[in-house]
Amino acid sequence: MTFGSRPLRFIFGGLVFFEMLQINVALPSGHSENFSVPQSCRAGDLKILARKSLGKGFLRLVTAAGHVVTPAESLADAGIQDGDHLTVVPQEAQLAATEVPLRCGAVEVTG
Repeated sequence: MTFGSRPLRFIFGGLVFFEMLQINVALPSGHSENFSVPQSCRAGDLKILARKSLGKGFLRLVTAAGHVVTPAESLADAGIQDGDHLTVVPQEAQLAATEVPLRCGAVEVTG
């Protein structure tokens, strides 16, 4: 629940609680996990939870509408709402090479 553009906060005993979203994250294989995350959470935080829970390294989050979510996006900015289902697509690590010489102290390293 929101008030204007700000998430509703609950204060109890001096502690502040934010509304939590229930989000289902699934691999293309069908293996899925449910997460309860604060509405103020960033997509990168959800991605870390999914990576640890699903046991996969590099993941890409994709909404049901096909939007690839960037880690810096808030869940709200990505259009993710309570009860949404996301697909996580495992990615292979990619290394980039450079032909520009790099200098590390007195040692020269070329790519």
